[in-house]
This record gives sequence, structure tokens and C-alpha cells, in this order.
Amino acid sequence: MTEKARKGKAIEEVYRSVSQHDHILLRPDTYVGAVARQTETRFVFEDGRIVEKEVSYAPALYKIFDEIIVNAADNAVRSKDMDRIEVTIDEEHGTITVWNNGAGVPVAKHKETGLWVPHMMFGVLLTSDNFDDDEKKLTGGRNGFGAKLTNIYSTSFTIETGDTARKKRYLQVFSDNMTEAGEPEIEKYKGDSFTKITFTPDFERFGMRSLDSDILSLMRKRVYDVAGTTPAKVKVFLNGQQVNVDSYKEYCRLYFEEPESPEAQSKILFHGTGTRWEVVIAAADASFKQVSHVNSICTSRGGTHVNMIADQVVAAIAKKVQKQYKGARTVRKAIIRDCLFIFVNSMIENPAFDSQTKETLMTPPKNFGTRCKLPPKALESSLGDIVERIVGILEANDVLSDRKLLDVKSKGKNASFVPKLSDAHKAGTAQSDKCTLILTEGDSAKALALAGVSVVGFEYYGVLPLKGKPANVRNVSAKKTVENSDILTVLKAMGLNPAEEYTRSRQSLRYGSIMLMMDQDPDGSHIKGLVINMIHWWWPELLQVDGFVKQFVTPIVKVWRPSGPKLSFYTLQEYEDWKDQVDDPQRWRQKYYKGLGTSTSQEGKEYFKDLAKHVIRYKWDDDDGDEADAICLAFDSQRSDDRKDWINQYAGEAYIDHSVTEMSYTDFVNKELVHFSKYSLDRAVPRMVDGLKPSQRKALFAAFKRNLTRDVKVAQLVGYITEQTAYHHGETSMEGAVVKLAHDFVGSNNINLFVPSGQFGTRLRGGDDNAASRYIFTHLNPITRYIFRQEDDPVLSYLKDDGQSIEPQVFVPIIPMALVNGCNGIGTGWSTSVPCYNPRDVIANIRRSLEGGEMQDMFPWYRGFQGSFERKAGGKGWTSRGCVQFEGTKGQREIYVISELPIGKWTDSYKEVLAKMHKDCKIDKIREFCTDTMVRFEVFIKPPKKTVKAFDPTSFFKLTSAVREDIWLFDAQGVMRCYQDPLELMGDFIPLRLKAYEERKKFMMGHLSCKAELLRNKVAFIELVVTEKMTLAGRPMTDIAEALRGHGIKRLADIEKLRYTPSAERGDGDDQEGAAAGAEEEGGGGEEAQEAAELAAIKEDYGYLLTMQLWALTDERRVALKEELRKVEAEIEDLAPTSTKILWIRDLDALSGELDKLDAQVAAQEQSALAEVELAFENRGKPAKKRAARSSRARKKPPPAPPKPPPPGDAAAASAAGEGIV
Repeated sequence: MTEKARKGKAIEEVYRSVSQHDHILLRPDTYVGAVARQTETRFVFEDGRIVEKEVSYAPALYKIFDEIIVNAADNAVRSKDMDRIEVTIDEEHGTITVWNNGAGVPVAKHKETGLWVPHMMFGVLLTSDNFDDDEKKLTGGRNGFGAKLTNIYSTSFTIETGDTARKKRYLQVFSDNMTEAGEPEIEKYKGDSFTKITFTPDFERFGMRSLDSDILSLMRKRVYDVAGTTPAKVKVFLNGQQVNVDSYKEYCRLYFEEPESPEAQSKILFHGTGTRWEVVIAAADASFKQVSHVNSICTSRGGTHVNMIADQVVAAIAKKVQKQYKGARTVRKAIIRDCLFIFVNSMIENPAFDSQTKETLMTPPKNFGTRCKLPPKALESSLGDIVERIVGILEANDVLSDRKLLDVKSKGKNASFVPKLSDAHKAGTAQSDKCTLILTEGDSAKALALAGVSVVGFEYYGVLPLKGKPANVRNVSAKKTVENSDILTVLKAMGLNPAEEYTRSRQSLRYGSIMLMMDQDPDGSHIKGLVINMIHWWWPELLQVDGFVKQFVTPIVKVWRPSGPKLSFYTLQEYEDWKDQVDDPQRWRQKYYKGLGTSTSQEGKEYFKDLAKHVIRYKWDDDDGDEADAICLAFDSQRSDDRKDWINQYAGEAYIDHSVTEMSYTDFVNKELVHFSKYSLDRAVPRMVDGLKPSQRKALFAAFKRNLTRDVKVAQLVGYITEQTAYHHGETSMEGAVVKLAHDFVGSNNINLFVPSGQFGTRLRGGDDNAASRYIFTHLNPITRYIFRQEDDPVLSYLKDDGQSIEPQVFVPIIPMALVNGCNGIGTGWSTSVPCYNPRDVIANIRRSLEGGEMQDMFPWYRGFQGSFERKAGGKGWTSRGCVQFEGTKGQREIYVISELPIGKWTDSYKEVLAKMHKDCKIDKIREFCTDTMVRFEVFIKPPKKTVKAFDPTSFFKLTSAVREDIWLFDAQGVMRCYQDPLELMGDFIPLRLKAYEERKKFMMGHLSCKAELLRNKVAFIELVVTEKMTLAGRPMTDIAEALRGHGIKRLADIEKLRYTPSAERGDGDDQEGAAAGAEEEGGGGEEAQEAAELAAIKEDYGYLLTMQLWALTDERRVALKEELRKVEAEIEDLAPTSTKILWIRDLDALSGELDKLDAQVAAQEQSALAEVELAFENRGKPAKKRAARSSRARKKPPPAPPKPPPPGDAAAASAAGEGIV
């Protein structure tokens, strides 16, 4: 406290003495850590595994939970008969209970204090049985705080313990942060000993109201820690479910994807056990990682025990690398350490930590009690993958330092060694600092650049085309980086060497600057960013030289009038802003420049004649570190969460002002590169409303426009799609989109929107075995139009490209197809994974919602899948299980038949799993009876050994897979949103679809009203002519028009006013009117033009009558039109009172009928395929003649009737029908 602050205060106010209890509450950091939320990257339990992610939590809350669970784990050391720990977390009420059996706390009074021992142990500070330092203890407690800290930071804390020796049971409740201690309740007890602690944290002190998802994921992870680090006999339960971790090695596998898979098992390279030690070593992805425990305490920051293990591993690997690597130089320990992921489970005598939070072990190794010595030979032999990786790093560094590969003589003029480089004449000379290397996007852009360079001369300008996108060199091995040909050619052309710094040696470069000449589209911005990222990663000092990197800009749109100069726009947003500011944008002609290839050579010369106008220099404006941070934000693989925030703040109207001559790297990232990141996300992640990505939406729109009911080659269809939707990417990408829309094998679509006519791919390889697009045909599946209703087409909001109307912004199907067919995608900052669900369950839930009921939970469902699903622990994601049946024994072997694989596993890849098991002698023999649609493996194994744990064939044969449920999709407003479950998505979808029905009904009413009015006026006109009340022959057009008006005949313009303009189209302006206005401006004037305009207007008003043929002006035609009018009026009468909900139900009924047909068709196909497989299976080992005879009889036998599909919405029945696991 300053003197100024002390002034006026009493001595008693300045100097205070507080109790230990109050000090703990006043200074939590000293005892339990911060009570305020902190955002850190921690390991958490999520989706069935342990992952590293950024969480926001109060460390103190985490610590008070940890104190109680460590107490329970300690008891496993003290009490040899302890074998069970139960943890219950009541999320709703915020109450946590930890129970363990084994020796409890003595229920006896302490002679010195007169208090019961449980009261002292849990309610009196500095009470412990750990103060005897002469006794070697292997527990986590040390200082006498422990569980008392939990009591102090809780509103309620209950002790319950049973003492078998004294035959007493003790119960006591503390409250108000341990200030109130209730009277203990003691009764006789004859059961087994136990201890049970129940507490409710004081959430107000932690700035919380309840337990949130972040702290829960941390707590779950600690429960799994205890399950993995305590003896195998100790079974740990979380919320009533046993934690399926039986060993420390099994615990370590949780840190890898699909922990139960062979891939996760293979990531563990070394597993060593010894007295009080267990060590597991795996390879780290990017930098050193460790997971360590001391006496069941999680030492998240490591310490002396981890260093002791790491030093041994590093020494063993270094020795092996020295033998294998011929570079004959010492390997830096830091390189080896960065490749290691070390797990340590240790028991250490009387451990000492850096603080009460116990995150770092400080005990010197000599005081551990035992020393863990890892066998060097075993390490060397098992860590070969890491050795190879380090050798690769060293070899790559040698490659990067190889002057012969990367560098050229600084004074050399000729650079013919670089393919396609048109070298500047002065490059590599004393004037190289004046030279600029122009990097272009492709060969066509090089031609444009050379045309321009011909104006300014070839002395100081070189041109090098890039083949594609350079690699992102950040967080990637150097060896892999130099394998990218674009990067290697840039390094050669520039004379750059990644092993050097250029703070003072820029004169050694062949060029003094780089100019980026890319398309003015998002992909072009991405290429610019990748080049900038490469320079920043290897030579950040070069970016600090203003103008070392420059950008050449070309127009993306040019507009002009017949007489007047052309205006150029360098971004679409600039162009849109200009259109908003002028009164008549339709009167201007326009040309879109989709790429540099659109510009002519003459335009290229014009660009270079005014070079200053087209060049922007990048400058390093980094007083506050923003420049480096912006580049890292865009390209660092470790900053995906930051990129989410970046894109969430995306403002589509932000763009670079191309009138400037200089631009910071921060502006480039936030105003230009961000458009690519958003664009890449748009391409990768579907919309919630229709479940489609842009390429899929384009394919569907083109098929609808073409009314694709007959087969057409996929290659031809792709050409049509490209033409009709202004598709700007490669044909291969669109071909893939069409093929995937037609996939109908198990594990793909539940409803394929296109029909596969030919080999579109099978479950053998997950669709990757499809034929080339020129060989396969497709057309729309008839059911598709029952989902994407044709009646909705007029009310959709259609996009425009270069003035061309293309696909809608989003379709509005009658069911959310994102759930029916599922989806997967990875974009900038996000990834999405949505399982498939039964369309009948979806329909049933929609009906329930429309009727005012509650929707029911849905289980994943894949058409034809015979396995099952179960929800993962923690409620996020699913486990898919295949089918395996015990068929009996043959000799000394057991026979199992595998008849279904889990979702995401394909037949060919699973065969490799079985082959490896056979190679490892886990199975004796494999017989395959698989087809393109069915799975059937017959496997022979030796009878498994009898163990306490029952043999699980599903686990043994690796027949499980993780099905993620990470529902990130663009919502109706185009914003990325995470839906917690399918029902939340449907809750968003249903109001949107009802609104679409309102629009559809208004449009249909307007359309029918307009049609009825046209028919009425046609009937009236015919009656006038037939009854000779009006004659047409020999009369001038103006006279006829006047007569029609006199008889009350409506003009077409007045009738058209009855039509309804969908909200999506309002305010768009009339392109046709603009075109007419432009034509009028170009044409001449005068009386003739005026007269022609008047006649055109009359034809426009009454052309629908005056163009009728003579045969239509008869009484028979009048009767026919009146009958047609009657039918239209009946439609209006039917539609007008019909609610939007009824319209939807009618559509759902129609779709349900189509699903019945689809189910029957698929069932018949499955029965036929199954019969063939069963026949082959039954005939195994029989002579060929008998097989042929049996096959002939089987073909004559009619196929069995398809099973009746489950009723709509019966999710339980559908799930039960899919179960087939033994």
C-alpha cells in the first residue's frame, strides 16, 4: 500500500492478521490457483478420447475436484483390498460425489483435540497423516491442506465413511465454506469399509452458475487419469458407467484418434514397465509433448521425472541416428526432443512440487526411491520411426543448405536451369537489386506478363509461371517442402537459400524484389498469401524491406458506354458499390475478367505502360507485432481456433483500395486473403437448409433445368453444368460431386439424388473404385423431385454471375437433407461431420412438430447397414459396430463369420486389417466371400485364453469405428453454427420451410389468379368476335385497342399485376428494361420511331388476344376455355383455405409413398445379393458339379418377399432391426 493510500487509515486498518482459513479465501492462487476464468490449452476428454484443446475454466475449481479424486486414488496405495472408485457428477445441481471402498478413515475420537478423526481430516486445516517425513509414502498428500481446500471452496461438503474395524458409520455435513460444521451422526455399521465425499462448489466465488462443458471435460479426463494410473484391479466408474481402461498403455491410446483401432495401437512405439514406473513413448506431431503422473497426481507441466525419462530416450535415439545418418555431425537434442510424446506413470516417495497446485515435480531423481532405467537397445529397436523422421529432417536441412541445388553464381547472367523462367538480363549481376521477378498464375498469365514486359524492357524484369498453389511451408518438414516444384523453382530463380539469413546479404540474391501477378479472385489471393508465408517463415527479414514483395493488380470488371471512357474495378465489391451509386447501371456495358487469361496482349501492354497504377508495394508496418501475427493467423496449423474468430468477423464488404500505392501485410490478410478463407469454407461446408455444398447445388440445379430424366454421360453432364452455372473450377472436381450424389452403397447416401448407371464406386473401396466419367451415365432419381419440389423453384433466390442467372443461393427441400445423407467437410478453421439419419424418422419428427408435439431423439441410420450404433460416453458422437457371429469349431479352431463392417470401414481396407492379424498370428485362416455389395469373411482362430475379461469378438476383430457428430453448418443467414444435435437443427429448419410454403402459396395463388383472368378475358374477347359485337378486319390497331378498352377487356400489364413477386426477387431491378433502355439510347429518334414504339406498346397490352389464330375465334374454343377456367377456379378454391402445414403434410405423404417404393426396391436387391452370397458360402469346399447343380436350383427359386419397412418415425424399431451383433 502506498503512503498516499495509507494516509488517513487507522493502524488496525493497515496491518491485519487473518486466519489460515480466511487467507485461503483471500489468496486462492497460493493454495488452489486462480478463481477467475483462464483460457488455456489443456488435455480434455471429449468424444471418447483425450484431445488437446483450448478451454476456459477456473483453475481453482478444477483443483478442488482434483484434491478429492487424488484422495481416493491414494487409498489404493494404503488399502490393499481397495478395488473400486465411483465418481458421480450431477451437472444439473452442480454436486460431485467421490466414493471408494477399502480402508476408510478411523471413526474414533482424537485424544488431544477431542474431535472425531474424520472431522479433523476433512475439516481442520493442517491435519494430515503425511507429516512423518521419515516414513516413505507413495501418496499425493503432503501439506495437510488437500480435501480441506475443497471444503473451504464449497457451499456444502459431506463426509460419509464406514469403519469395519470399529463397526461404525460416520456422517457429517459442513457448509458455508467450512465455517459451519454440523454435528456428526454416528451409528453402528457391519458393512465393508468405504469413504464417500459429496460437495457442491461455491460457484459464485468462481464467477459461475453451474458446471459448464469445459470444466466437465477436464473433470472427465481426470477420472480417466485415475483409471489408467491406479492398479489394474481398481475399477473406476463415472456416472454409473465403468471407465473402460484396464491398463496404462490402454489409457495412453486415448490420446490418439479411434483409440480402439490398430492405427492407434501402432502409434505407441515403446512401452516399458518397472518397479513403480511405467513409460510409453509415441511420436509427437510438431513439438515435444508429455503426459505424466506422480502418485496419481497429474503433473501437467512435467518436472524432474519427465526430464529423467526424456534424457534417456534422447540419448538412445541420438546414438542410433549417429549410426544411421552419414552426415557425421552431432544431432541437437532439441530436434530429437521435439519428436517425442512421452507418457510417464510413476510412484515417487514423498514427492515435492513447485506449489500446492502440484503441476510440476521438483523432487531430485536421487530422492525418487527407485530409478527408472530404460533399456537402450529396446529403445533403439522400437523407436525406428522417430529415428527415420530425424534423419529425414537432417537430410532436408542438408538439401536446403546445398548450394548446388538451390544457388547459382551471383554474377551469372544465364538462368536456363530453371524451367519456364524468362530471366531478366541483369539478374545475377551487380544490378540484380534493381531486378523484379514476376511470378504469374499459370502459363497464360506468363504470356500476358511477357506482352507487358515488352513495353518496359527485359533488362530488369523476369517472368516465372507457377504450376499451381505452392505448399504451406509453415509447420511442415523442410524435406517435404522442397519436394514442391513451385517452391524449388522460385528458390533457384531468386537465388534464395532457407539456411541463410539476408539481413545484410541481400546483394547475393538474383532479384531485388518479387511481383505477384495472380488472378483477382480468391484463389489468386491464396497463392499470394502462400508466397508471402514462405518468405516470412524462412526469411522474415526480407518482408521488413518495403517493396521486396509487390502485387500487380488487374481489373476484374470493366464497364463503359458507347461513347465515353472505360471504368475499371479491381474487386467485385467495388463494382457492386459503384452500381449502388449510379442511377442507371443497366445502361452500361460490362465485361468480367475471370482470370488473367481474359486480358488480351494489347491490354497487357496498356497495363505496363501505366505500371505505377497497377503495382502495390507491400510494407512492413509492425510497431505492435500485428504484421507477423496476421501472417501466422492465416497459415499456422496451431491457430485454427483463432481462424474461427477471424472468419466469424468476416465482413464481405471489406476490400483493398487499389488506388493506393502501398499496403501493409495486415491489410492484405484481413481485407483480401480473408475472402479466400471464407470462400474455401463455403465450398467445403454445406448449408443447413439443403445439406448441399455449392458444387452439389450447381449439379442439381443444372439437372432440374435440363429435366434430366434420361441417361447422359457424366462427362457431358459436367460440361452442361459448367455452362449453366458459371462453374469456375476444374471438371474433375465437378465430376466427383456428381458421382458422390449418385453413390448408393452402404455407408454413403441414404437417398442418392442421381441414379448410378455404370460403375460409380462400391463399398469395396468407399466409392474410390468408380470408372472414368466418360464411361458412366446418370440421370435424376425420381424421388429427388419429391424432396426438392418443383413448385418451390419460382420462389427461390437465384444467384447471378456475369449477368447470368445461375443456381439458387440455397434449395429448400421438404426434409433436411443434411441429416438424411449426412455430410463431411474441412474448411478454413472448421470441419464438419454429420451422420446419416433415417428419412422416416426425420419425417415423423416433422409431423410431430407440425402437430404441436415434441420431437424424439434419432439414432444414426445407414440404408442397408446391418450393424448397430451406441452413444459414446459423454454423449458426443457414436460408436458403430459391425457384425460377427460364432459359427462353431473345426478341429482345434473356432470359426467366426464377419457379415458387416462398421461405418467408414471399407471391404478392401478391412482385408488388410485381417491380413495383418494373420501375419501377427492372431488368426489362423481367412476365407473371403465378399461382393461389391455384401460383406462375408470366414475367419478361423485358436480358442482365446480364458481370462477374467470375457472374449469380445467385435473388439478382437476391430469391428468398431467412431462416428463423429460435429454438426457445424452454415445456417439460414450464412453464418457458421454448431448444432448440438439433430433436433436442434430441425428446430431451425422447420420455421424456414414453413416460410417457404407461405411464399409458395402466395406465388401459386398469384399465378392461378393471373391465369384465370387471362382465360376470362380470352373468353370475353371470343364472345365479342363470335357475336359480331366487335369486328377486326380493316380496322387500325389503335382503333381496335380503344374498342377493347371500351368493352372492359384488360391489358396484359394489368393482369400481370395479379402475380406475386417472391421476396427473394424484390428490389432486383429489371434487366430487360435496362437492356431496352440501352437499345433506345443507341438507336435514333424521330416520328417513325415514336409510331413504332406506340404500336409495340399496343401489342404488349393486347398481344395475348390479337395474336390468337383464326381457328381459336370460334364457339367451340370459347367452350373449351370456359372449361379450363372452371378447373383453374376450382384449384384456387382448393388452395386458398389450405394452410401451409397441410401443404407440407401432403408433400410428406407423397415422399413417404416414394420411400416405400425405394425400400421395396433396395430390399429386393439385398435379398438377391444375400442369396448369392449364402449360396457361395454353403457351397464352400464342395465339388464343382454339385455347386453348379445347387446354383441352378437356387436361380429357379423365386426370391423371398422384401421385408415390410418400419412405420414412419419408429426410430427404436429401425435401430433394433439393424442390430446383429453376437
